[in-house]
Amino acid sequence: MFTCICVSGYTGLICDIDMNDCDSDPCTNGGTCIDEVNMFTCICVSGYTGLICDIDMNDCDSDPCTNGGTCIDEVNMFTCICVSGYTGLICDIDMNDCDPDPCTNGGTCIDEVNMFTCICVSGYTGLICDIDMNDCDSDPCTNGGTCIDEVNMFTCICVSGYTGLICDIDMNDCDPDPCTNGGTCIDEVNMFTCICVSGYTGLICDIDMNDCDSDPCTNGGTCIDEVNMFTCICVSGYTGLICDIDMNDCDPDPCTNGGTCIDEVNMFTCICVSGYTGLICDIDMNDCDSDPCTNGGTCIDEVNMFTCICATGYTGLICDIDMNDCDSDPCTNGGTCIDEVNMFTCICVSGYTGLICDINMNDCDSDPCTNGGTCIDEVNMFTCICVSGYTGLICDIDMNDCDSDPCTNGGTCIDEVNMFTCICVSGYTGLICDIDMNDCDPDPCTNGGTCIDEVNIFTCICVSGYTGLICDIGNLP
Repeated sequence: MFTCICVSGYTGLICDIDMNDCDSDPCTNGGTCIDEVNMFTCICVSGYTGLICDIDMNDCDSDPCTNGGTCIDEVNMFTCICVSGYTGLICDIDMNDCDPDPCTNGGTCIDEVNMFTCICVSGYTGLICDIDMNDCDSDPCTNGGTCIDEVNMFTCICVSGYTGLICDIDMNDCDPDPCTNGGTCIDEVNMFTCICVSGYTGLICDIDMNDCDSDPCTNGGTCIDEVNMFTCICVSGYTGLICDIDMNDCDPDPCTNGGTCIDEVNMFTCICVSGYTGLICDIDMNDCDSDPCTNGGTCIDEVNMFTCICATGYTGLICDIDMNDCDSDPCTNGGTCIDEVNMFTCICVSGYTGLICDINMNDCDSDPCTNGGTCIDEVNMFTCICVSGYTGLICDIDMNDCDSDPCTNGGTCIDEVNMFTCICVSGYTGLICDIDMNDCDPDPCTNGGTCIDEVNIFTCICVSGYTGLICDIGNLP
């Protein structure tokens, strides 16, 4: 007999049987064993690997989560934790932030990542198209128009003369054409101007223009108005369309004796040679006709000249030179000579008078001394000799006769003119109160009493048997 020593993987009497390496069920986690020669292969279920399928595969190795999602590994699978705005197994689905639709007023929602954008219809704005846009903010109305805001539109209230959506159209004030008589209309803002054809005027060219208004006829010509023209009727001496041509009255030359003709309007003037005069220089001129001699001179006519016989006091060709009568210095006593015609005047110094200042003026002529004073004349002055009682330059000051206090015994002085009066106290009399009045005159004492005079009083010395102030009381026995 024999014995076969088989190589690994075979058995049998003659090593013809392949050994089943899968008999021990080596594959784990549901792996399928495939027998091979002296070995096996495990076909692992999804999620496992390794020789015997004992290794859990990391399903996150391939980084399956998109858009920033976080991968959580599981058995033969993974879970993606998505960032806001994404969903789906691998976070590949953008969440629709437009569901439900947040956009108002007909806005279109555009989905974005974890947000949305509203595309608003015209006239609205805001995150969700909830704000009505002010279509007047851009000030669309031109030429002073007023903007009225509406939804997604505006209305312009235009000022007079403008129209159009934004008041940008100048209304044609020339339609219909207001200008008459062939005038051309020029459109302006809210008005028009008519350019009138020649001969017409007025706002709409309806006034036939007076071509004589500008007074075209010169030199006194009369204007006759016609259609777009005029005719000038010229005064004598003028001609031409506007009477501006002076007719030459010097043709033929009317001036005689060599005179020069100067043409004027409808007349002429002859400039005559010396010695001739007259309208046409036909008169021999009297050179004395113009009375050339002045200041009373007498004119003697000569040929184309004259001679003046001057009056006394004048000289010169036409007696226009006043002869100086002061040349001989006639004024005496410092007087100033003023020359006049054929004479002179002396301005005398104070105190003198007369034609040549030779008379001493009597300063007393005006009788300056008052109150009876006597005037003594001097040169340019006077002296007053005052009567008693007066003083001063013209004796106008009354002297005070009481200044010397003439009244005695207490008398009061009353000043008068060149005298005084004394008002005496009782008991005194006299011009200056110097006389003691005799109080015993008449004798006041009766019954034989003797009067003794005293100052302003008396004393009676009574005879025996009587008493009293005037001895009028009898004594009792």
